[in-house]
Amino acid sequence: MEALKHDPDQAGALLILVDLPADFLKAERVNVMIPRHLLGRIDAVSAGDRSRFIVEAAEQKLAG
Repeated sequence: MEALKHDPDQAGALLILVDLPADFLKAERVNVMIPRHLLGRIDAVSAGDRSRFIVEAAEQKLAG
């Protein structure tokens, strides 16, 4: 936090600490059905991490 306070790129920023439940960011295994052609496209661009790709795509979509 001290480093952020002196970072000129963070001038005017507000740092807020939030107490979250311990399991808030815990990953959960799920089963999903994805068409084979789409899975192939995901594999081609996901650098071997399908889960990360799908999570990031969901976060982008949900962000608006």
